[in-house]
Amino acid sequence: MTQLAIVQTAPVFLDKIKTIELAVIKVEEAASQGAELIVFTEAFIPGYPAWVWRLRPGGDWNLSEALHARLLGNAVNMESDDLSPLYQVAKKYQLTIVCGIEERESQLGRATLYNTVMALQENLWVEI
Repeated sequence: MTQLAIVQTAPVFLDKIKTIELAVIKVEEAASQGAELIVFTEAFIPGYPAWVWRLRPGGDWNLSEALHARLLGNAVNMESDDLSPLYQVAKKYQLTIVCGIEERESQLGRATLYNTVMALQENLWVEI
């Protein structure tokens, strides 16, 4: 039977690099306890933008623009090596990682964000 670990910890909000470092630590902790499948929450990297539901259109424009720019700058580009540390730890422990990310579209305008769920297994990834 596969050992499952569900990671419910706060990301380093709007900091992709530090959140990925935190994820690696959590994967190593779970692997040391025998986990073979490790699941993170929705938009774990770099954090869920809950402010979009609280800001007023127009009235909070400057704050909304600043937060969105920060989110866009910390979103994962799937064509880069952003997730390399997670690939490496999956390979090291021969396990599967399922993680929610904010994905930045990289083909056209590079301004669209997607809430993506991805599965990593060694050096393979699949968007779900």
